[in-house]
Amino acid sequence: MVGAVLLCASNLILGFTGGAHFDPVLEFVPYTVSFILLYLIVFRWMPTTRGHIDGTSAPVSGDVNTPSPAPRSSPVMTAPVYAILAMGIAMRIAFLAYPASDDVNRYIWEGMVQIHGHNPYTNAPTTIHDTIGAAPIFDDINHADITTVYPPLAQLVFRGFSTVLYRSDREAVDLLLCFKIVIAIADTMVMLALTPLIRVWNRPYWYLALYAWNPLVLVYGVGEAHIDVVQTLILVVSLLCLAGPKRRVAAAFFLLGCSAMVKYTTAVLLPAYMRRSTIRYLPAFLLPFLAFIPYAAPDMFAGLATFSTEMHYNDLVPRLFRGILIGTSHTGAVLVIFASGVWAICRRTTGGLANSAALLWMWLVCCLPTVHPWYIIPLVVLLIYRPSRGWLWYCAASGAIFWVYAYQRRTGEWIEYQWVWNAMYIPLLLILGYDVFRSRTSRRCSR
Repeated sequence: MVGAVLLCASNLILGFTGGAHFDPVLEFVPYTVSFILLYLIVFRWMPTTRGHIDGTSAPVSGDVNTPSPAPRSSPVMTAPVYAILAMGIAMRIAFLAYPASDDVNRYIWEGMVQIHGHNPYTNAPTTIHDTIGAAPIFDDINHADITTVYPPLAQLVFRGFSTVLYRSDREAVDLLLCFKIVIAIADTMVMLALTPLIRVWNRPYWYLALYAWNPLVLVYGVGEAHIDVVQTLILVVSLLCLAGPKRRVAAAFFLLGCSAMVKYTTAVLLPAYMRRSTIRYLPAFLLPFLAFIPYAAPDMFAGLATFSTEMHYNDLVPRLFRGILIGTSHTGAVLVIFASGVWAICRRTTGGLANSAALLWMWLVCCLPTVHPWYIIPLVVLLIYRPSRGWLWYCAASGAIFWVYAYQRRTGEWIEYQWVWNAMYIPLLLILGYDVFRSRTSRRCSR
């Protein structure tokens, strides 16, 4: 109880202080303290969870593909679950005071662009700014010379928000707060949807805190208001459709496609859904892709191509190939390595859909050319099923990016600190390597 109160207090301080006026130290300290307390509460102070943090020794009897009876510790709506949810909601309210990301300016702008009859896939903000006129959110749009990189369902979310709430005389801060409220509501719905899913996954009810009280979700999801929260919500509902004895497979595939049309990265989970018995549902996954039709135009993926091939930040596998293939394109080599990893995961992984999905998302993060902390939000959901010391460290170490933010606010430039990369990836690889070694050693000893 004391640990939970301290964790809540630390997160509330981080949220209500609004990033302590962007001081990286004042942000990093409560962020790190919250992660330490979260780890201790979930994996050390609850005795039945000891020994399951590496993901390999965790029980796998409950899965969306093979439902099993829930243990007494599963998250039925009991007083402890209500307490976790209540504290999670309180934390999300606190993070409404946290500064929104400049990505939100882009979200609102692209919604407004559509209202004025322009196509965000062919018109960069700088090319139509004079046509649309002054807008309170234009000045803070990032990469204003590049067309959109967001899929069509995300565009519909932006358009719906701008249609309802945008007014030319409304202050930018009001628009950002309204969007943050929408994201906070969506994130609350993620928490609620996770409660029955955790029960089917046969995980203890306190694993809900891994998402509800997670500083990464609070800062980069609710605080900065990234659209990845909506992506995660749809993904959780998709997983929920496969839960229980009456599985709605077609709906699960359709929602997986919808999630991919909010952020493309969800598509990496399609191989985990595919089985001989489910391949006939592939058209349901592809159905949301029809949302591209109203936006169809030559070079509509120019912005996405620029973002994925010419920009990089905080990457792992692409960085290694940039060092090896100096002066040549490494995109093809990375794609081959990525596809090989996906094939190996799907072929060799046991434990059902959720286990494969977690590994696929981990591999995706390793292979993306740009990795921001909010890309990890869907993985936080999957870590409830397959906990990993290494990836929990990665989530905690993402607070080092506060120093990158601070430099950007001072100079207007985005810099990649080598020490930040080292703090995130070197311990991750060492911990994962140790867990694999320990798992293989224990299996040999048990023979």
